[in-house]
Amino acid sequence: MSTGTSQFKLTKVTPGYWRLTFENPPINMIDPQSMLELQELLSQFETDPELKVVVFDSADPEFFIAHFDINKTAEMSRTPGPTGYSPWIDVTLRLSRVPVISIAAIRGRARGVGSEFALACDMRFASLEKAIFAQVEVGSGLLPGGGAVERLPLLTGRARALEIMIGSGDYDAATAERYGWINRAIPDAEFDAWIDAYARRVASFDKQALATTKELINRHTVPDPNELLETAKVSCRRSPGRASANAPASLPPPASASGVISSLTLAIASQSCETALGGLARTTALPGSIPPKPGGTMTVTIPQTGLQLRSLITRAGQLELSLIDQPVPTPGPDEVLIRVEASPINPSDLGLLLGPADLSTLKVSGTAERPVVTASVPEAALRAVAARLDHSMSVGIEGAGLVVAAGSSPAAQALLNRRVAAMGEGMYAQYCCVPAQQCTTLPDDATAVDGASAFINPITALGMVETMRSEGHGALIHTAAASNLGQMLNRICQAEGVKLVNIVRKPEQAKLLRELGATYVCDSSAENFMADLTDAVAATGATIAFDATGGGKLGGQILGCMEAALRRSAKEYSRYGSTTYKQLYVYGFLDNSPTQFSNSWGMAWSMGGWLLMPFMRKAGPVVMQRLKDRVARELKTTFASHYSAHVSLAEALQASAIAQYSRRATGEKVLIVPNRD
Repeated sequence: MSTGTSQFKLTKVTPGYWRLTFENPPINMIDPQSMLELQELLSQFETDPELKVVVFDSADPEFFIAHFDINKTAEMSRTPGPTGYSPWIDVTLRLSRVPVISIAAIRGRARGVGSEFALACDMRFASLEKAIFAQVEVGSGLLPGGGAVERLPLLTGRARALEIMIGSGDYDAATAERYGWINRAIPDAEFDAWIDAYARRVASFDKQALATTKELINRHTVPDPNELLETAKVSCRRSPGRASANAPASLPPPASASGVISSLTLAIASQSCETALGGLARTTALPGSIPPKPGGTMTVTIPQTGLQLRSLITRAGQLELSLIDQPVPTPGPDEVLIRVEASPINPSDLGLLLGPADLSTLKVSGTAERPVVTASVPEAALRAVAARLDHSMSVGIEGAGLVVAAGSSPAAQALLNRRVAAMGEGMYAQYCCVPAQQCTTLPDDATAVDGASAFINPITALGMVETMRSEGHGALIHTAAASNLGQMLNRICQAEGVKLVNIVRKPEQAKLLRELGATYVCDSSAENFMADLTDAVAATGATIAFDATGGGKLGGQILGCMEAALRRSAKEYSRYGSTTYKQLYVYGFLDNSPTQFSNSWGMAWSMGGWLLMPFMRKAGPVVMQRLKDRVARELKTTFASHYSAHVSLAEALQASAIAQYSRRATGEKVLIVPNRD
């Protein structure tokens, strides 16, 4: 069976033996997309219970992996991988550690990062006549920063490693075998059959015995990741230079169109020093100031305390919203401290902020700088919030701002002095501590306002499409579709060719979506809503829905229309309804009334909840990194958010502001700017 990503064709020869064929024309260059795909594939290796051996080969007989595509350096991910290290170090570390045997089957050129990838594999076999190896960085005025410095001497010895790297020349497979660079060189006519036979033999052995043997050998042969990081840091300091005038005549200049000069170091030196390796030379203490960004002059003083918005419901049945002075926290090893510059009020925030309070009883007291809001909570509603009674709670689950202090881990240090979007608890505050893995570095031209809503809505919209695909559905239905989230979902589906049925509540919302290019829009206030929805479901084949309303009859109506659409093509009658599985996920409660439905959709259906955090845990770090990187790239297009008002923390507690954001109306999202007076 063959599947895969855009650059790697995955062939599952047997459950225990997979082949990955790299194809990135014209000359098989590694680029940022390659790294993301490798990270995602490694997650499959790490979790598959039957996989024992993976063979990496190339679709191009002239190039195994030519080099890193330096033209795409600006696209390098700024997000650390699951190991906490930059993407390339993350890939090579995980490849060395994964409890699966990795084999590089090398036919064609493996230079620079191509050689370094092969070195990270457990074994290397090469075509005797067609494989060529080189570490050419030094001859180009660079340093090998992708693992060759650590791994090659372990195989060839010090003297030959120096010969290879300092000489920067090409080596044939016979010499590479003699030096220990590869396991063996095999005549090309026998190469494929030999590799296949060896991999099948390995796949026939016990998985635990293979994994344990690899783990024991790793204790003596796998480089320390901190040494890899230190080499990359030194490579960064050595700025890209011109090729030496004394370099071998056969060595092309760095800009050669043939593309044989390979260097991940170029990518590291030009961009990743600050992003993938960030902060190795930086130190931060609280309280104090952060060092300026290289080339900049910015300095931020961290105060002892900062304002934070708190929500309290008392046992006496009163909601109280207030601002308190909170000590600025010190980040742990894997955390960062953010000076929050913008944080949206999402519908999901209102449940904690306002709870079940009766807003008709709302009163505002205190001062303009420190308002205090109170409102009555009906006695019948107290039981539902019993666990939070008399507990003052921080509010706000996402926002954006400047990282002004960071913990000691590489992932945290990489974010220091960066403007990030983040998801965390208590973002309605001037300062907030957040795990580094819950941050995304914003593009240089993006403001905190641009990135304030870069998590909840974008990842929710992308998560819906990911869930649709992972559960085997081909199209989807979405309610409250004219919202910021709904508009993002429309742009995603249009870009990816996914059929989407939009459900709105007003004619003007339907008009808005059609103007944005939506094909299927159904207005639940229209008399012919059920017929329109059934027609749209029949046209798209949608069998999964995401409902933001929660209460009322809409969820049941959606399932009913799915069944009605399926019956149109039924070949025979069944009293149990269609056998096609129908899924309704409730992910919000814009309608607080009880959920109502009467089963008219047979037996093959399910209704349940869908929340962002469980999705993120299930998706895993590699998928989440891919999604976050996409959000960062398309922050001002696909994932752009709009706000009807910007308010300070104090202004957010004024009666007029509360009346506005508590309506949860489309187009009226409010943004809190915590550090604005």
